[in-house]
Amino acid sequence: MNDTFPATRSILSAEALSDVVATDYALAAPTECLFFQWGLNDTHLLKTSDATYVLRIYRKGWRSLPEIQYELEVLLFLQNAGIGVSASIRRKDGRFIGTIHAPEGLRYTVLFTYAPGRQPTYETNDDKAAYQYGKVAAQIHTATKTFRSQHQRVALDLEHLIDVPLRSIQPMLANRPEDWGYLQTLTETLRREVMQLPLSSLEQGFCHGDRC
Repeated sequence: MNDTFPATRSILSAEALSDVVATDYALAAPTECLFFQWGLNDTHLLKTSDATYVLRIYRKGWRSLPEIQYELEVLLFLQNAGIGVSASIRRKDGRFIGTIHAPEGLRYTVLFTYAPGRQPTYETNDDKAAYQYGKVAAQIHTATKTFRSQHQRVALDLEHLIDVPLRSIQPMLANRPEDWGYLQTLTETLRREVMQLPLSSLEQGFCHGDRC
């Protein structure tokens, strides 16, 4: 009998993750691994004697393997195009994606290059930083016009954007029929408006909110 209580989502040991990187990657031995951010995925800042890296632990059930492969292909494509993005680092076994058996189940791991700099804020009123951000964003959009991948991501269709969220919300509004009725009316209005658009002429691509 397994006496470990089931977990929905765990925060993995930074020390153990250092050992995983030391084993799986042909890098200098890690000197520090810090838990950096808890978000859609878990982010760790990993340091060696000569470089800094970012270790991402994908949340169980949030991204499928093909979706992660698509994401990594995009970044490598941009890197090869000379655009300054953080890209994945190849493991000793030749793959980019590793796996960890966490308490909640299988989780995927990817080690990325570190992008130095500071996070811009509205308070700094830094016109130069805003210009550079816009310039790189434009370069990414231009370069990825020719990007193609054999890996599939979730289609941003009405089922994904309207129907799935609505089904998730419905049980939470079981005792609030007026609010549920409002949401139903709103979503049907949105559906009609979208269906009137010339969908065949719209451009498609990836975005940060696309299950990243």
